[in-house]
Amino acid sequence: MPGTLNSFFCRVATVTLLVSLHLGTRAADLQEFLGRLQSDTGATRAEAVAQAGAMGAAAVVPLGEIASANKGNASIAALWALRNIAAYAGRPGGTAAEKQAVAQAFTQLLDVRFNKITRCQALDLLSITGDDQTVPRVVAVLSDSDPDLKDEARRCLEGTPGPASLKALTDALPQAEGRLRIAIINALGQRGDMKAFDALAAATSASDTEVVLAALDALARIGMPAEYRDRIKAPDPESLKDAQRVRLGNTVLRWADRRAAAGATDEALEGYGLAVQISTAEHVLCAALIGAAKVSPEQTVEHALRALAHEQNTVRMTAARVLEQMGADDSRIKALLGAYPGAKPETRDLILRVLKTWNDKHVTQ
Repeated sequence: MPGTLNSFFCRVATVTLLVSLHLGTRAADLQEFLGRLQSDTGATRAEAVAQAGAMGAAAVVPLGEIASANKGNASIAALWALRNIAAYAGRPGGTAAEKQAVAQAFTQLLDVRFNKITRCQALDLLSITGDDQTVPRVVAVLSDSDPDLKDEARRCLEGTPGPASLKALTDALPQAEGRLRIAIINALGQRGDMKAFDALAAATSASDTEVVLAALDALARIGMPAEYRDRIKAPDPESLKDAQRVRLGNTVLRWADRRAAAGATDEALEGYGLAVQISTAEHVLCAALIGAAKVSPEQTVEHALRALAHEQNTVRMTAARVLEQMGADDSRIKALLGAYPGAKPETRDLILRVLKTWNDKHVTQ
């Protein structure tokens, strides 16, 4: 028995010694790396930056300290080294534990003892390495007095995957003000998750028209089904400035495209029609024609025929292309021939072009 215990304690001592030697080597490697990073020689610094990824989480705080110390080229090199550590942690074949350790280290750089540039860098890198566990520390930065840091925190939450970051954004929206409020709305639109609907729908009741338009655009990006429309408030297009009407038209176009992609043809057609009512901008009219023709050519023929006589050449040309792509049938040929005698010269030219295209396609088939 005593021999067995002695053998056991010897093995423990050996393992402890090996671990100590390994940690000592790593610490020595880290110090050597940090020394090269702060070298007066550019090539030496560049080599250290290139090798930074493998240094991992242990190097993050020391690099943050160098970055915040106003050491000129060394501080710049430290910022690049931090980015390489983030990229290395997320490499194919890397472990989740390694990535989480690096992310947790980046949260330490959010402390006020680090300068603004370093904190912004950490937030940027947390957007690609962070997860639900890092979200609370990022949320705290939303209350910072610096608007740039607030926005970086918002961007970080936008890019961080998982339900915690989405909930953080929706929870922050009601209290947010100014540019941060609109930025959070935009972030929720980019996330494209219907779980943000309630927060965005509430924002459509804001007194600030810019906030309302941003919220409507975010809902359009999400692809909100039509049955939810009763729960949002849209401004009267007549009350909007010209630029705002164009934005609203773009929003409705985006919504129609999302509904078309989801297979909701009737909703998409309604959206394309509504976009044309809201804005007479060339690109809105053209995009509505093209979109409607893709989801339901038969219901778009009449609109395309009218658009052939539009005062704007781009709209006329788009209508002609739409009709050419639809192809000929008896009713379309009859409609074009009937419109020809009373049409303006430029419209007549387009009618003849469409008829010729149809005939050429028929001959080659």
